[in-house]
Amino acid sequence: MNKRRKILIVDDTEINIELLADILKSNQFDVVSANDGIEALAAVERHKPDLILLDVQMPRMDGYEVCERLKKDHHTETIPICMVTALQDLQSKIRAIEVGADDFLTKPFNKVDLLSRVRSLLRITELWEVINHKNEEIQKFSDLQTEFMHKIIHDLQSPLTVISMSTYVALQHGDLNTDVKKNIEDIQQASQTIQLIIRNILSVEQMEHANIELKREEFSLRDLLHDNISNFKKLLKENEKIEEEIPPALPVVNADKDLLSRIVTNLLHNALKNANKKGREIKVSALLDLKGGVQVTVADNGPGLSVEEKDFIFGKFEESLKLKARKSVALGLTFCRMAIELHGGKIWVDSTYGKGASFSFIVPLK
Repeated sequence: MNKRRKILIVDDTEINIELLADILKSNQFDVVSANDGIEALAAVERHKPDLILLDVQMPRMDGYEVCERLKKDHHTETIPICMVTALQDLQSKIRAIEVGADDFLTKPFNKVDLLSRVRSLLRITELWEVINHKNEEIQKFSDLQTEFMHKIIHDLQSPLTVISMSTYVALQHGDLNTDVKKNIEDIQQASQTIQLIIRNILSVEQMEHANIELKREEFSLRDLLHDNISNFKKLLKENEKIEEEIPPALPVVNADKDLLSRIVTNLLHNALKNANKKGREIKVSALLDLKGGVQVTVADNGPGLSVEEKDFIFGKFEESLKLKARKSVALGLTFCRMAIELHGGKIWVDSTYGKGASFSFIVPLK
């Protein structure tokens, strides 16, 4: 071992502490001690030991309770604890295991047995240190990725705004020929798609770190669906159609209107992108769920999904690489899943490979 390890001995009998301490110190271990359970908890916080040798029978607080408290605290749960006891019955050992003890040392003990168990348990400490170090490195890399992503997004915002405004102004001219007008509309649609992707990236990150708060309000889900579909129809070409099956008496929902609108927008874009190119058909339907919510379904007539693809369609970035039939939609669907789950709802997909896909979600009424 490269560093001297610190071992906490907890025992209400001084001679036991001295005996253990002499053996450990002569083998290059640092030793601290406590005389009961209350002192032990304070000593752990003060000294942060690498291993605890813990007597079972002590005044004020016994070893079982000390062990249980330490194992329930995420700051101390990885410290190995060896219960030192004169009790040899099976029930005592079962109790020690139940409260989280890592090993036992039965009194009276011999030096070889003691040092063998100590060194074995300290290997656990070393492994945890390696894991924590790797986690810190991963976190640093993740932070750098996030920072880099934010810089890219920031740099994209300005040119996208210029493109959006320029295409809007250009389309106001009435003397554009058909081909030019179509090209400008395609540019405008592409810039809107990029803006949607950017918003999805930022929202997914916020939801992953619990940095997003629902702005609930009561509103008509029917009106929200109708508005989204009306705006979406402007993107459709001659061989593309969208069908609505939305009952007029849908109840009012209490939800984050912006997030819900973006869920619908993402599902519509997903359907359009993956529908049959020879004649894209999309259907939006809604119905009252019997468990106290509203179910919305967006279906397409595209290639559908395999059983394998359905398992990770709502996953994050690396999982999208596995998608064969769907195209660049994983992030939008990840956003949809996280936003729906934030509302306490659920989202799923029904699909038979080669026969289209139906994406459904349920949003609770309250």
